[in-house]
Amino acid sequence: MLTFLKRTAISLLGLLFLAWMITYVAVRFERHEYTQISDEQRQQASDYLVGKVTPRPDTWQWETFTPEKGIDLRTGTVDAENAKGTVIFVPGFTGTIDMSMETITQLNRAGYRVAAIEYRGQGKSHRPLSNP
Repeated sequence: MLTFLKRTAISLLGLLFLAWMITYVAVRFERHEYTQISDEQRQQASDYLVGKVTPRPDTWQWETFTPEKGIDLRTGTVDAENAKGTVIFVPGFTGTIDMSMETITQLNRAGYRVAAIEYRGQGKSHRPLSNP
């Protein structure tokens, strides 16, 4: 029985190492091609969004969390008078705080203090690629 457990453990470790190596190589050599946009196109996109994005609560505060040197993650908080509690809000992968502002506003209006943070590479948080 002990031999079976040892063999199983060694096999699982080997598979885990193999999966890690495949992931490492795939990510290491991955190349991204991004469409370049002009300042005019950027301005047109901003103009288009005016009035279409849910406004932030009046007391919303943008902040930055730095888990390690050179890695700044965008965060934000809004307090509520006599708050019922605090909601930690993390938008899903490819989501941003701005995209979730309607939900954050609803939670705040319901009497909750809300703290939000964006994943690395999302929104205005640090991204490891130079040209997202």
